Amino acid sequence: MRRGFVIFMCFFAACGSSNSGQGKGRAKNSGREAVKVVVSEAKGKEESLVIQFNGETAASDSFALKTSGRVHVQKVFVEEGQKVRVGDPLISFDQTEYKLRLELARAEIHEMEVALEQDGGGAAPEPKEVKEVIGERPGKPEAQETKEESVQEVSLEDGSLGGEKGKLRTMHEATLERAKAEVKLYENVLQDDQMGSPIAGVVARRRVSDGMTTQTEEPLLEVAKLDPLHFVFSLPVQEVGYLKKEEGLAVTFPALKNLEMHGSILSIGAAASREEGKVEVKLALPNEDTQVRASVTGEVHINTGQMARVFSFPDSALVREGSRHYLFVVDDKKVKKTPIELGAAGKGLINVRSGLKEDDLVVVQSERPLRDNDPVVVAKK
Repeated sequence: MRRGFVIFMCFFAACGSSNSGQGKGRAKNSGREAVKVVVSEAKGKEESLVIQFNGETAASDSFALKTSGRVHVQKVFVEEGQKVRVGDPLISFDQTEYKLRLELARAEIHEMEVALEQDGGGAAPEPKEVKEVIGERPGKPEAQETKEESVQEVSLEDGSLGGEKGKLRTMHEATLERAKAEVKLYENVLQDDQMGSPIAGVVARRRVSDGMTTQTEEPLLEVAKLDPLHFVFSLPVQEVGYLKKEEGLAVTFPALKNLEMHGSILSIGAAASREEGKVEVKLALPNEDTQVRASVTGEVHINTGQMARVFSFPDSALVREGSRHYLFVVDDKKVKKTPIELGAAGKGLINVRSGLKEDDLVVVQSERPLRDNDPVVVAKK
């Protein structure tokens, strides 16, 4: 505290001489005004070491509703964020077009069967053009169209059937097989005029609305199972030994007013990542009311059972950047952005287990956001 007081007094002495040429020169060289900060001295204490790691929640299961080709949506029964049970209706489709295609395919089957009977009976059919029954079909190969068009132009004359009759019969047989396949396809499509949810969960995403016609390959709806909820984090391979499957772990969610949940260990990665030498760990958290959703950042605490010297500071001192943590430490009237490792957090407090040394001056409050090497002046708390 005495050291902070001395720096504070020096600040006012510097301000008093700010009109001098030397003071103006320093301001010009630094390019930034000094930021007033409040600091706390690092005073270590021995306590049971609890280490902390950041992770993120994930759905324990999910279902994505996708379609192939163009579909006409009749009605969507759910909203984004809505809870659903197994079998609850999600969406229904307008099947009018497929019903018409099915009837046309069945009619074509009948016509081709009649034509084949005439071909097999030996009697020459009446001279006529062979016409398509269904007309244009989506996705029909171009080569097949050309072949059928050429057959349409064949005019059959009495007594001159020969090879032409054989070709015509082959075309009838091919058309019959195709029409039968289309009947099966459309019958299957018409069985799925309404889709229910195969899992219980929450509608995580909805990209479709009533009456929409869509050809997108993206999921129209996504349902996420959030009970149990998975929590995934990574820790250094040398600290895996602190994990005890039978005891489980506690997870705190800062964005949810430090809500704490307890879960069991589902899996521990078999190999460490090459880049960071860390192992992935997955927890299962009971989440009956689904108050915690997927992709929420949390902090997991692991009791090592060892004693260590830790430094405690207000949570306001901590700078979070993804999974990394920093503190600003005052050194020669400037701040250094210092990487640290955290122990377990208390209520409104953080415990630092490495990265600091005794008597370091740690910024716990500043009048504006700080950057590395910012000039600062220490004020009284």
